[in-house]
Amino acid sequence: MKNCIEAMYIYLKQIFAKELTEDNAFTMCDIMKATSNLRELMSAAQNLQRSYNYQWDHR
Repeated sequence: MKNCIEAMYIYLKQIFAKELTEDNAFTMCDIMKATSNLRELMSAAQNLQRSYNYQWDHR
């Protein structure tokens, strides 16, 4: 879980750290993609947590 978040953090940092020149100014699309991926990751993390809690409660 922690590794997932670290990986996403590095990924986001890479996207937002792109050097902005006229050639490579990152687009709204890049930001939306990162946001979407982050949302998916958080959703997956919550599902994992729920699953873990469920298994723990039903021993």
